[in-house]
Amino acid sequence: MLELYYASESLCSQKVKLVLAEKNLEWKHHPLNLLTFENLQPDYIRLNPKGVVPTLIHKSQIITDSAIIIQYLDEQFPPQLTPAEPASVEQMHYWIDLQNQFPMLEIMYGNFRGIEGAILRRSVQIKARMLLHLMRSHPELREQYAKS
Repeated sequence: MLELYYASESLCSQKVKLVLAEKNLEWKHHPLNLLTFENLQPDYIRLNPKGVVPTLIHKSQIITDSAIIIQYLDEQFPPQLTPAEPASVEQMHYWIDLQNQFPMLEIMYGNFRGIEGAILRRSVQIKARMLLHLMRSHPELREQYAKS
């Protein structure tokens, strides 16, 4: 059975969930709350050392990049969503590349002012303190936490 760790607000998670739906695949849901830093808990960091979402598990294989997850699902579970004609594949990659160049983080976080900016800055401070605590509590994961 497919298992997906995801956050509903994550664009990368949404893309993978869309492929799962298009292929009508059954999967086990593992929603993570990014606001409470569930993606930084030791069990998840052991699964995905970068602490990002989504993460797919299939047949004891762990895949942690949304583009690779999508490609894997498309190859493993027919029919393929990727078109067969080279011109259509080229057009598909054009749109994917265009979407990947979109400055999502800058748009999401670059314009916060006032109370929203204060909340965002506070969230970053809380995350930093939590990471220090987790590094002390789980020294075996120190390297992974240092990259989060």
